[in-house]
Amino acid sequence: MIEQKKILVVDDDLNMQEFYASLFAEHAVTFCTSGEATVDVIKGGAVFDLIYLDLDLLGISGFTTFDKLKDIAGDALPPVVVSSSLSDPETKQTAQEKGAAAFVPKPVNLQFALKVAVQLLSDNAKETS
Repeated sequence: MIEQKKILVVDDDLNMQEFYASLFAEHAVTFCTSGEATVDVIKGGAVFDLIYLDLDLLGISGFTTFDKLKDIAGDALPPVVVSSSLSDPETKQTAQEKGAAAFVPKPVNLQFALKVAVQLLSDNAKETS
C-alpha cells in the first residue's frame, strides 16, 4: 500500500481538477481555485507534501501566489510543481528562478505528471525522515 500524501492542487479548471483527482486518487487532495484561496489555506496552517500550481488563475497569478506562499511558509513550503499552457522558455525559466521543483506543461501528459509527483514525494519523504 502506498503511503497517503497530502497534495494541494491549485487550478480553476474543473477538467484539470478531475484529472488530478484521478491521478492522485490514493492521496488526500485539496483543491483551490484561486491564488487568494491558496494563500488563505497556507496561512491557516495547512501542511502539504506537494503543491501543483497552475499559473493562469483568476485574481492573483500563479507566480504571485508562489511568491506569497514562499513568504508565508519559507523553508517549510513543500515542493511546488508549476503547470501551465504557457510553456515558452521564459515562463519555464521564471518558474525555475522562483524555486519550482518542476514544470509540467499543459496539456498535461499523465505519465510525466505522475513521474514528477512520485519523484518529488519520494525525495520529500527522504528529507523529512
